[in-house]
Amino acid sequence: MIKSRGSGKHNWQSKISKDIFTAVRAHAVSTYLPVVEFTVADVEKTIHCIANSKAVDPAVDWMAVEADDSVVQTFASINLKMAALRADNDKTTTLKLHSAENTEKVLKLLRRAEALDQEYLDWIAALPAGWEIKTVAWVDGDVQDISTSLIHPGRVDAYGELWMAYKYNVVRSCRLFIWTTILRCAAWLGYPHDYRLSPEYTTASRICRQLIEDIVASVPYFFGWNCENNSAMNARANFACGTNDPTVKPLTGIFVMWPLFAAAASDFATPSQRHFLRGRLKHVAEIMGINQALILFGVTILSLLSQILPN
Repeated sequence: MIKSRGSGKHNWQSKISKDIFTAVRAHAVSTYLPVVEFTVADVEKTIHCIANSKAVDPAVDWMAVEADDSVVQTFASINLKMAALRADNDKTTTLKLHSAENTEKVLKLLRRAEALDQEYLDWIAALPAGWEIKTVAWVDGDVQDISTSLIHPGRVDAYGELWMAYKYNVVRSCRLFIWTTILRCAAWLGYPHDYRLSPEYTTASRICRQLIEDIVASVPYFFGWNCENNSAMNARANFACGTNDPTVKPLTGIFVMWPLFAAAASDFATPSQRHFLRGRLKHVAEIMGINQALILFGVTILSLLSQILPN
């Protein structure tokens, strides 16, 4: 629809049309998939896009329409850089020849990744009042069946609105992928030495474990855990058009499935966290009926990791 209508600013002047454009942009960019490949009709093509880090569709000028909210606009701009980084990551860190020219390319990619990570941190630091994350519970001890549980032992967080939680998790997912890029650069530059002995790996381990913990702590909010006893756990959502009924459950599944996948696919997730996250993906697919989550669930995690991290 976006491509057929054209991305010129004059085509998107009304409030509803601008909201539609920015919503499509946010979802297309944050999942690193071209809009034309966002459906699940072609399973192999979708998995190929995920695993091989394809850039967003260049036929659309994604920044042609400026969101009314500066938070949303900056978010979209950074995510476009993220999509480009993911695409360049595969092309650069797979270079075979360790020449001076290729070394310079890898170093530039490393610096881009580090700068982009800082941009996400700056975006979070500049968020206005109302974006605060509230810890509402701590779950102690073991969970009886982690694969079907709404909660994982540890912290449980609540957010002001559903789309706030979504954006926080997109940032966390992107930062996980950024640190994958940094590790691949470190592995390439340090070859043939073990990249896990590098200072980058030590830093990545600390940061990524925290990011995964934050995603895990957000999951109960998306599924309304204990909402009958704690109103903060009601995943409120205001929509550009249509209903703003918070019981529109499939929306929560759409918002949470990519962070679930990103965290579960990380080398730094614990076995318990991975089991929990994949269980939630399966729930999104089988109970909420979102087939794309089934594709993500079906991806062999270790097989995907072999494409993300160097041996």
